[in-house]
Amino acid sequence: TGVKPKMARKTFQTESINSFEVKRILPPTSTTEGGLDTRLVTIDDDDITKAEFRHKNTKVLFEMFIPEDDPSWFERAYEDPSKDRLKNLMSVLFSHGPFLSALDYLGNMISDVWSPRTQLKLNKTPFAWHPYRNKFAVASQNSINIYDGLLKVWLPSLYSSKQRDIRCLLWSPQGNNQLAVGCSSGVCLWDVLSGTSLFLMYPDIRPVEYLAWSPLGNLLACGSSRSTGLVIFDVASGDPIYVFYYIFCHIYNRYLTSLEWSKTGDHLLVGTNHRVYLHRLDLINVSYFWSSLMFNFPCECACWGPNGRYLVLSQPEKPSIIFYDLFKNMVMLHEESTAMYHPSDVLPEPIMGLPQSIAWNSSGNRLAVSFKNSELIALYEVGLMEPFKISPIGFIRGTPARSSSGVRPTHLSFKPEFPRGSLLCVCWSDNKIRLYPLYYQN
Repeated sequence: TGVKPKMARKTFQTESINSFEVKRILPPTSTTEGGLDTRLVTIDDDDITKAEFRHKNTKVLFEMFIPEDDPSWFERAYEDPSKDRLKNLMSVLFSHGPFLSALDYLGNMISDVWSPRTQLKLNKTPFAWHPYRNKFAVASQNSINIYDGLLKVWLPSLYSSKQRDIRCLLWSPQGNNQLAVGCSSGVCLWDVLSGTSLFLMYPDIRPVEYLAWSPLGNLLACGSSRSTGLVIFDVASGDPIYVFYYIFCHIYNRYLTSLEWSKTGDHLLVGTNHRVYLHRLDLINVSYFWSSLMFNFPCECACWGPNGRYLVLSQPEKPSIIFYDLFKNMVMLHEESTAMYHPSDVLPEPIMGLPQSIAWNSSGNRLAVSFKNSELIALYEVGLMEPFKISPIGFIRGTPARSSSGVRPTHLSFKPEFPRGSLLCVCWSDNKIRLYPLYYQN
């Protein structure tokens, strides 16, 4: 049974505290290696700059390939690889009884082809940093690969017969080696040390494309772009304790776009292409009473700040990013994300920045934005002290070969802890992972 939260409709105030610091920063023509303070270092920089950067960067491995699935394991694990989907549909019709189950299966099969989110989800690489240790997890199609940064080796891959078509993954914030993996039929909750997994499933929420842990690690929120609901599991028992139903579905071209729990745990953001919802959980009341705020504008991607006060998000088909102050209930900045670049005689075609993904580091002073149909990643310096300020640093570019072959970033995130600066990870569509160290002088 679902729990329907109370909705309070809010509108954003439009005044801004600060204006964007506009600079004429052209995209680099060479490969980016990393950053020193508020400038980016490329392979074409002078020898002094590159020597200073490489003196600081002695332990970061720059680039690596994502391991592929082991086909022999799946030949042993699956008798039916589900290549003939019509045969599977007939088995549902005659073996599983209820006709509605067959219709649901048929609807999922059709939405795989016609859903507006199908192409977008294929352009995302499931990746997650461990919150405390020097390791990360990245998914192939059906397996989880974990890289140990201390040993500099790939650990044995994690396979499960229920873990197919992986869409997302996320480490537990408690650092207890629990890894949640969203796939086509539910969530595999792994204990990485023992190699055992618990399967969580709710009938209406599949495939699981969005995951969000509560900061205490006791609750796990799951959502899908092809579902009308959001489910929250109690991790200890594996039972669903809350189910929220919204009015968005692929039939009406409404779908989930973001699911983010604030670092303080008091707000759960649910972004859709129609509205934005902020659910508030009362952690003191044992009945876990929920209340909600609803904002009447669509959301393409969103990211919480480090202190749970600031929220940055973008809207579909708009080249802008919005910074929202939750304490003051007002927009801090609503400016063009392409402010770093203006049309000039040097580059006749401007870079149209339709944000696709946003990453904010744990200290709150660096923000990265990737764009649709572009190999460039914009990097900003953010000041959280009053007055709020954001300044463009420059563009991160992959190798020229990637740019010419249409390779695009499929994921970006900051390592939670990195001494002397920030470490940005970018997954590319050519199945490579690239790390960009950003060092600070102070």
